[in-house]
Amino acid sequence: MPRLSLAALAVAITFPHASGAAVVPDSADALRVAARQGGMPAVPSRSPDAPRSEPRGTGPNSEASEAPCPLQNSISRSGGLTGVAPDGTGATAQARVCVSLAGIRKAAQFGRTIEVSDGATGPLSGPGISTAGSASYALSLVNVRPNWAASQTTGEADGLNIFVRQANSDTAALLANVGVRSGFATTLESYTFAADSRGLPLRAVRTQLGVVNARDGGEYGLVLQAADGHQLTAGLRIASIGDASWKNYLEAVSPTGEQVAYIRGSDGAFVGGDLVPTDDLQKNIGTPERRYAVSFTRVLQLAASPFAELPKCGEGVGGGALAVVSDARKPIRTWGQIVSAGGGSYKAFVKCDGVNWTGF
Repeated sequence: MPRLSLAALAVAITFPHASGAAVVPDSADALRVAARQGGMPAVPSRSPDAPRSEPRGTGPNSEASEAPCPLQNSISRSGGLTGVAPDGTGATAQARVCVSLAGIRKAAQFGRTIEVSDGATGPLSGPGISTAGSASYALSLVNVRPNWAASQTTGEADGLNIFVRQANSDTAALLANVGVRSGFATTLESYTFAADSRGLPLRAVRTQLGVVNARDGGEYGLVLQAADGHQLTAGLRIASIGDASWKNYLEAVSPTGEQVAYIRGSDGAFVGGDLVPTDDLQKNIGTPERRYAVSFTRVLQLAASPFAELPKCGEGVGGGALAVVSDARKPIRTWGQIVSAGGGSYKAFVKCDGVNWTGF
């Protein structure tokens, strides 16, 4: 890899001056280059007493500033799962940029921005047509083990490391804002695979997060696809580490914030307010005759409900529905006894035969 001088690298970073004009700071201020084996020597950190960039004179960030700062090689950054996303203060980084943000900001501040204005024409995408190989990219990260398909060299290799610690406000490792007018958009799309000795996929999973398909239709929070291989283990796995636990493995919440269904973490039980919908059967996947014809479970527990809150049963609607009535007026004495009103004190199992709610 050819060496780059500090002066050449420093041109890539500009810092705003109080007058509004961008000025290129001293090379040692712009980039802190750590020692690399057989390469460039380490550049000493900027002195804490050295002058810093002045705050902007106008705009929402007139009281905020960005300036070069010393390397942060010895700051304690504890907490979190050991070995996952380390703090990045290792001594082998070939180049490092440290920007100190100060003052009071009212708009976003960025340590580094890469901006691309893409006016080039590429192939048109469509269903089943991948155009990633001819796309434009604002940033590309490549980390490949030499001769990786046959290599026996050990050691983890990753593409991107993000380490964030926040005190009293919101934080996120990544913020994405993705829009499309007439194509396919997703926040994240990945292809993960196990390969053979030639590097060809044997078993693979394709993941898409935050999908909006304006071209073909469809919006999905999460898409998990078996991309190669047969009998892949599971599309989704929810588990716990050590003594940690989930209150609920999965929750479904209505637009009003009501928890309408959930899978309980203590025993895996499914709890739903409207487990078997009635009036909307034609609007859902499947048919009224087959959708609930077969159900495999060990225990089905129905929450008791007042008769007045039962879904419609009659005129051919609701046949096959089961419920527990909490206020039947009479105890159930015979199979098929009609239950037509509530207001009583008896609990009863009832089913809808398409005409009436009847006890059993």
